[in-house]
Amino acid sequence: MKKILSFLAVAWFGMLTCAAQSEWQEIFFTQAISAGNFNGTTFTAENSSFSFTCSDATSKLVVEANTARFGTAESFQTYNFRMKTGNASPSFTFNIPANGILRFAARPANSSDETRKVIINQNGVELYNSAVKEADSVHILVEQDAVSVYEYHSVYVNAGTATLTVTNGINFYSFAFQEVEAEDESHYYLAGSMTNWKDNMIEMEGAGNVYTTTLALEADTLYQYKVVKVTNNDTTWYGVYVEEGASWEPMTYENSTGWWLNGDMNVGLQTTKARTYTFRFVANENKEMSVLYPSEWDEIVFTVATPAGTEIFNDSIFRIPDSEFSMTCKNDAGKKFNTRQQTASFGTQEKNQVYNYNLQTGSSLNYLEFNIPADGIFRMAVRSSTASDETRTVYVIQDGDTIFARAPKESEKVGSIYPYFTAYVRQGTIQVYDPSVLYYSFAFKEAVIPEAPHYYLAGSMTNWQEDMVEMDQRGIIHSVSMLLDADEYYEFKIVKVEGTDTIWYGNSEAATMTEANSIGWWLGEGQNIGLQTTRRGDYTFRFVENENNEISVSYPSEWDEIVFTEATAAGADVFNDSVFSVKYSDFYMTTIDPAKKINTVALKSNFGNANEHETYSYYMNVSGSRAYILFNIPSEGQLRIAARGGSEGENRNVVLEQNGETIFDQVISETDKSEDGYFPYYYAHVDAGSVKLTKPNGAIAFFAFAFKKDNSVNPTAMDSVEAAELGGSSKLLRNGHIFILRGGKIYTIQGQDVK
Repeated sequence: MKKILSFLAVAWFGMLTCAAQSEWQEIFFTQAISAGNFNGTTFTAENSSFSFTCSDATSKLVVEANTARFGTAESFQTYNFRMKTGNASPSFTFNIPANGILRFAARPANSSDETRKVIINQNGVELYNSAVKEADSVHILVEQDAVSVYEYHSVYVNAGTATLTVTNGINFYSFAFQEVEAEDESHYYLAGSMTNWKDNMIEMEGAGNVYTTTLALEADTLYQYKVVKVTNNDTTWYGVYVEEGASWEPMTYENSTGWWLNGDMNVGLQTTKARTYTFRFVANENKEMSVLYPSEWDEIVFTVATPAGTEIFNDSIFRIPDSEFSMTCKNDAGKKFNTRQQTASFGTQEKNQVYNYNLQTGSSLNYLEFNIPADGIFRMAVRSSTASDETRTVYVIQDGDTIFARAPKESEKVGSIYPYFTAYVRQGTIQVYDPSVLYYSFAFKEAVIPEAPHYYLAGSMTNWQEDMVEMDQRGIIHSVSMLLDADEYYEFKIVKVEGTDTIWYGNSEAATMTEANSIGWWLGEGQNIGLQTTRRGDYTFRFVENENNEISVSYPSEWDEIVFTEATAAGADVFNDSVFSVKYSDFYMTTIDPAKKINTVALKSNFGNANEHETYSYYMNVSGSRAYILFNIPSEGQLRIAARGGSEGENRNVVLEQNGETIFDQVISETDKSEDGYFPYYYAHVDAGSVKLTKPNGAIAFFAFAFKKDNSVNPTAMDSVEAAELGGSSKLLRNGHIFILRGGKIYTIQGQDVK
């Protein structure tokens, strides 16, 4: 193993002997360095101009003792000190003496957080953007002790300067450079749009294997693009079939994130607003292509920490590029405004944003004024400056009227995610007042304001007026969806606000909800309305503004169901060891397809019966003899399969195994279809754990897999039954379960064939 000479911290400069220009010129640490010694400091490798300069305005950088190994199991290097970035936002500017490879040894400061990224830019182009993961390591034995070896990270850079930044705490053990000539002189182009491809090519800037370009696009226009690689005189097109025998690769959802797909080949983008879009092509084994969309929101965020006591905020204006939306800090003669570093996430579990800094006004005399360029929605990411104080109400005023008044509450978090606050605003100015809260962002998007009155859902079992969610308007129908937890009791009321008049529905002061006008609700003492949830999910509350004031709740299905929503070609690796999951559920399945035979196909089919059925638009075709499916079953219950066999007269077998036993062996046939065109579901009772599905013969079309919790007995025999003639069939009753005897076969009432 090569021995690397020690780094000497002399006047905070790094020194390292380099044996030859072709070997790594490395900077690492051999002693602790306290915080406050890094801002503007340069570290240099001996006998080389390779160096980096730190930018550390918050004095968070520090070097401390810590041992880690980097490389491979066969060849690795041990480092004994690390540079910690903490939760600050330092940057490192590298002097790159020649074209070559920049390498760094790094680990996340939190081993369980796999979202902490390192980003490297050069000449305005993003060369590297990847998460540093603790899981990217191998485990080996060194003198009988098990140790971990972590991988190096590297990127090709050109001579000049390059900047490295981090999104959160990263620990660096080493930085190194090696002079290497580029493998070829390839150039990548973005070609388009909907015209002659070759006459409309824009060269993509890049180094390493990441290439980007930005284009200003008009709103509501369809643009089509392809990527072309030119190496000397050789041309390779990605994303389109050029001619028979030409080199091409189809873009899919796996390798073209964020693109709009036109068929299987051409790729386009339907813009929704006139902005600058960034196109990114990663020339790796996956040929990853993506578009960075400008947000529909014009958003003001804070990126640095500034102490109170300065006058920089008094009447200072914060603007958005290419937008007239702006914020002015008003009445800060007392110098109370300040920004500080503090991370928080806002949004929903499905879509959220992390913010790293907040603004605090610090005094009720201060306020914020916003220029609103058009009618639309004003959004705030805000939390209380004191977690235990849930009374700090934020007020939004427009034209002298209070249009929003609500206190941010820690108890409103879902996990670690806070909700945004939103309010409809009209073109003009608004003022925001508060008694000291923390603002992480302000945003605006243009939208049509619903006609008055406004309807709100108010709850739950707290102060009604402070817990109101505005209902979306659809004519005279108003609805809103909310995520509710299982086995919780929630109380709700509907409030109608028209001008200064308020009408409440569902309490003793106004109209009462009854079983006739509140379908699906739980009624408490004939007045207040509540809902006892049975499962975690999205509940849709619906209010119909008619003579009956009809109010209802749409419950999430009792079945957690996996369905397929697009067609995919066979031959890809997308179904081998792939996981399909269900929102808010631990039920999921893993497809094993080593032969790459599985694909999905568009075909509408109805399952169930005329009274209760479901139409599916795609099925998963499982045809390889080596393919199978593993289900994760979260609890005892029922597994439901929507499947069809092959052609008429062809019978296929589906087998389920759990704990080494066959729990289901069902013949799937096209003849199972009812006369009115409905295919039956197939059911199996399952226990918590893993269930394996195999198909001993032929291809089967699976449209959906579903699970619901159920402690019912699994019927495997028909002893001790009572029979009652039912036309040409018999109804069998056993242990409270009903079965149907028809044509010599026994079925459950859902249509499952009972062996």
